[in-house]
Amino acid sequence: MHHSAVYQLKLVAAPFSNQEGEWFWADGEMKEMLSRSRLYMIGQREEVFFRNFRFLAGVAIIFDLQCGRRWLRNIQIGLDQFAARVPDGRLLGIAYGEKILRFLHAKPGSKRKTLFHWFTPDRLFYFYAHGWVKVRHLEDFRRFTRFQLHYVGISEKRDSFTRLFAKAHEKRSRILGNESQLRNSARLTDELTLFLFDAESIEIQAFGTEKDCDDPRSFSAAATREEIIRDAERAFIKILKSEYNKVRYSKYPQDDEGLAKRKIDRILFTIVEPISFTTAKTAIQGGLLLEQDPNLTGDAIVVEKGKVRLLVTRKRSAQELKRTRSSRTPTTTK
Repeated sequence: MHHSAVYQLKLVAAPFSNQEGEWFWADGEMKEMLSRSRLYMIGQREEVFFRNFRFLAGVAIIFDLQCGRRWLRNIQIGLDQFAARVPDGRLLGIAYGEKILRFLHAKPGSKRKTLFHWFTPDRLFYFYAHGWVKVRHLEDFRRFTRFQLHYVGISEKRDSFTRLFAKAHEKRSRILGNESQLRNSARLTDELTLFLFDAESIEIQAFGTEKDCDDPRSFSAAATREEIIRDAERAFIKILKSEYNKVRYSKYPQDDEGLAKRKIDRILFTIVEPISFTTAKTAIQGGLLLEQDPNLTGDAIVVEKGKVRLLVTRKRSAQELKRTRSSRTPTTTK
């Protein structure tokens, strides 16, 4: 019998900055959603800003996005898709700034408004990638979802959000104290980005003979969520060697712990989100396995025959390789 498994890491919410995380913790509205995560990563990227808002009256809001020297122009969000969220007798309102776009409704002439939807740039990318909002001219958004990876961690006793924000988190504090901002005038707390993941499994058991299929002892139990998350943390740390992970799990997966005890022949870990992580050693692109579109396909970490390797599913560009080699070098922009 051959036992294979694919374990997919999915974000429980859109990536958010360290500063936004402080606001979420104080406000409380996001806690229930964010508490579903036990595996987290801390990365860094120049801030992304909304720019040049304008309106096509009653039809769309149009704007640009800027990340350093890179721009995405003439992005359009049709307003019709929000009409169903506006109760009868109320009007749609829009409030915007360089870091947030809010959709509200209010009674005519009233100053009291009700917020019903909002986007940061990363939340817009997240909703767009999952097909939850229709946006024009955002096809090239992955240029803005590439991050330097500083740390991979798990929370064994509490959820990731509580682990990071209930009190001082050692690695988060060290990163804030040691790293430099990528844009000279930026605050590091706005560039530092948190990724909170949950895990989903796809397990396949192939039997060599018809007799195997009739023998209930041939079936091995599915891995638990705790086992998946624990092994995922070790696999990602071993491959990516993120700087603030001082324990590198050199014996994984030959330590006879976690999933190794289940005798799974081949394991694939993949991030099924449109984000990419770069360290001084390598880079991994999130996305869907076996996807034909190179903008959507993802790499995988493969655990097989006592070894761990990175399976790159598309050819890396010269720019990607250059970014990997220079990922620790801050850049400046005007």
